[in-house]
Amino acid sequence: MRFFSISVSLILAALSTHCAAQKSPPTCLDASLKGHILSATCQRNDPNRTQVKTTLDMNKCFAYNPNNKKLQCGKGYTNSCTKCELDASDFLDCECGEDHHQTSINPLDCVKLNDDGTLACKQ
Repeated sequence: MRFFSISVSLILAALSTHCAAQKSPPTCLDASLKGHILSATCQRNDPNRTQVKTTLDMNKCFAYNPNNKKLQCGKGYTNSCTKCELDASDFLDCECGEDHHQTSINPLDCVKLNDDGTLACKQ
């Protein structure tokens, strides 16, 4: 579960950076993680910008592929990565596998931060 705790913080940091670059306010707030479930309150795309509570199972968005030794978008994350941090380019860098090699992924490649009021995986 260490990977998911770190990942949520990094994804939310990437969200802030992404929204600041677009000069628009964040559309998801009050994010929290319980186990591998990310929860947040997000705005819908309706004229009233209705706020709705939404959840996302992080196991459905990220996976570690031991064959090519890379993080990727997909299902079936196995608890194989540690020491995850966000680099200067907003990429998620982790040490993975038995040999603790370095691998990276852009978290925004795998997660739709607000899909009409919901958090969702892109695949």
